[in-house]
Amino acid sequence: MNVEVLGSDVEWSRSPPKDSKTKLVVVPRPALEPTLEELTYNLPAKTGIYKWMTERDGVTLYIGKAKNLNNRCKSYLTGKDERPRINEMMKRVKWVDYILTPTEQDALNLEAKLINLHQPPYNVALKDDVSFPYIVARTTDDLPRFERIPKKPPLSYRTVGFEYYGPYSAAQEADRILETIEEEYSLRKLAFEAKNGENREESTARYLNEFENCKVRLDKERK
Repeated sequence: MNVEVLGSDVEWSRSPPKDSKTKLVVVPRPALEPTLEELTYNLPAKTGIYKWMTERDGVTLYIGKAKNLNNRCKSYLTGKDERPRINEMMKRVKWVDYILTPTEQDALNLEAKLINLHQPPYNVALKDDVSFPYIVARTTDDLPRFERIPKKPPLSYRTVGFEYYGPYSAAQEADRILETIEEEYSLRKLAFEAKNGENREESTARYLNEFENCKVRLDKERK
């Protein structure tokens, strides 16, 4: 029997006569990856973060945020951004990925976390996370406490007994988290009772227990 191999774009009406000894085998053509231009121009006109990558599932070169992903990412292809490092990066970019967020603040927060996680080589502003505010737990105090600090000190200058949580995109974000913790765990009230209440030992134990619960929550948020 003769075998004739055809591409997947053949006309299906083409078939051998019933008495023919030729068998048609249709081989599907491999799916083509969309071009970078196609990917970019089809991005949604919505808020979120974008990732320029070397290929699908490849190395992440740059992470950014945008109110309008479509407009922002197209600007990279039109040459409006003339920074040398961006031009150099775009020569390596073959893929763009994105994540939608409900608000611009959410996009800002997610951008900071992903940059800190992936350390893209072409990110400058957020890559060094010591420039962003942190929440620190001062565990060496008799009654440990949380406070916001403007940036994470270099490793050689960090204080023993200080535990760092972050980075956060802005001081307001760190303050909001501290306020939420206070509303849910009432640390200030418990600290007052531990210092001035009738049963200070019991109040101190309650405070320390709630403080540890807060640390667990902060650990979950930064992951």
